[in-house]
Amino acid sequence: MAHTQIATIFTGLILLMTTTTASSNPNTITVQQVGEQQVAMPDIENWTFNSMPSIEGMDAPSQLLKLGSLSSLGAEEFTLEQTSAFLGVDVNQFTLNQLPLMGEQTLGNLVLGDGISSAGVPYLDQYKIQQIQPLANFFNNNPQFQDIQLSQNLGQFVANNPIAANTKLNELGNFQIGSIPNLGNTPLKDFVDWENFSLDSIPGISEIPLSQFPNPLSLSSISIIARIDTVRGPAEATWGRTVTGSSSVGFEFPCNKTDANTESCSHIELDDPENLGTTVSSPFEGKAWINGQQQWVDGGSGLLKMAIMSPVAKPGLEPTGRFPFGGFAKMVLWEVDETNDSAQFVLFLRYCNTGGCTPYNIGPIPFMEYKRDAMIPIGITRSNPPSNRLPIRTQQQLAQQQVRRQQPSRSMRDNIITGEEVAGGISPSILAEGIIQILSVGKSNSQSDFPPITCLENRCGKSLGKYYLHSTNQKVIKSIALLDGGDKFLRDLTKPNYPTPASLHNFFPSTRQDEVMRLVIGEAALLARSEIDPTTDKYFCGDRLLERTAQILAGGLFVPIDSRVMNADNSLTILKFGQKVTTYYNSHGGTVVSCATN
Repeated sequence: MAHTQIATIFTGLILLMTTTTASSNPNTITVQQVGEQQVAMPDIENWTFNSMPSIEGMDAPSQLLKLGSLSSLGAEEFTLEQTSAFLGVDVNQFTLNQLPLMGEQTLGNLVLGDGISSAGVPYLDQYKIQQIQPLANFFNNNPQFQDIQLSQNLGQFVANNPIAANTKLNELGNFQIGSIPNLGNTPLKDFVDWENFSLDSIPGISEIPLSQFPNPLSLSSISIIARIDTVRGPAEATWGRTVTGSSSVGFEFPCNKTDANTESCSHIELDDPENLGTTVSSPFEGKAWINGQQQWVDGGSGLLKMAIMSPVAKPGLEPTGRFPFGGFAKMVLWEVDETNDSAQFVLFLRYCNTGGCTPYNIGPIPFMEYKRDAMIPIGITRSNPPSNRLPIRTQQQLAQQQVRRQQPSRSMRDNIITGEEVAGGISPSILAEGIIQILSVGKSNSQSDFPPITCLENRCGKSLGKYYLHSTNQKVIKSIALLDGGDKFLRDLTKPNYPTPASLHNFFPSTRQDEVMRLVIGEAALLARSEIDPTTDKYFCGDRLLERTAQILAGGLFVPIDSRVMNADNSLTILKFGQKVTTYYNSHGGTVVSCATN
């Protein structure tokens, strides 16, 4: 899906304050108690995006901002049911045309998930097609699907049918959201490309106070207050002792006018909230908060590091500043006026998706004006500001490629996977056997009593059963969690001991392992079937389809085609691994859709 990048930035909230008197808009600005000090700030408890007015000739914040700008607030954890509740409406009554994010989803994503951080819509794969009226109507009326059995499970059907898997919901008609079971109860993060949809495409999210987001904006993070002691203008050319910077360069980054991205070192000098005497001083006493309009510093990460998100932005840079409110926004000194001892602060936001994060260059959003001797929030003195690491979703994708696969060397002939062939006519039993035979070379047959615990971010576990399926795989989790005591069994997998054969049989029996393994292979084959082979500029087919499916199983759903990097056990490149699996598969009677019939 292609979406236009944020090209314009909302401005508003021209808020003029002194240390003790609220502005003419008391509903927006309050004098709040932080420790023993009073600080003028917006009413954080009731601050919403819809309470931020737009400027003449510009769109409202809810139209300009993308959901990826709110990742630090945890916006992606909300469900549509939760956000619409703030409007007092039932999301199930909305139609598909009213929710573009839903319309752009494919059945494959909703039913199968992406195999990394998204499990798809809960339990949707277990419904029969005939139980979901929009799908039954669509398949009945579409010549491509005339011969299907509506009594079969949706998950099985989608895993085996690339045409159905790539069908978008908006191709099914303008039905109500409630027609798809659990669609309204699915977290936004489980929808493809959620980061690139504007706030106004999600009903109610702009009405939610920032204090009620999953990672709420709150006064608790504002643990340090400083007093503005002096306001200094652009004549300042150097300043070594600062409290500003970025996650990339640190927050004591010096200012020097001779640097390429620095125009001057205008700043405010900080002091203790009160005159504590010459024998007592705070860590920030005498240090400078540098003007971010005059000094830009390194920021951003990944593919989005060089993205330009506003007219004032500079590639790979963000204005120097601090994070008193956490990662939601960077507070930046933007204007100083020595004639009236005033300092104007603005906010900058950033945008993140699976490619990385932009610098904090979405802005400037006018925020507060403070006078000399005003108390201002500066946050924890040695804070841990938002990291410039890739987002969790991307880290999970990369981690999946590095989890060591410990496969048994014995044959799977006794434990053959039953069922129909998956996308492209691939036999999952023969393919799985080939993968295990190749990865098991030189490895022991025995299952260690204390196997290594591997983690994807904060999700840790072990490889389980005859196929060594990892317990962090969402399909494994779903299978086990459905059983009484399943949640405890999964938690125990983060402890050293391997589960006993009896407990493994109870919670993840051989038949369940077969089902899950088949879904995992089916998902990889389905993805491979939908990709373009760079050697032919056509969809993958024949031996190349087998190779690509094996590449995905070894390197993860996002592994590059024909990658020359080593696979998880560092013995083969991803490309060579796919070729070996294909040789094994063909020599053991496997079949695959031929390119002649593709």
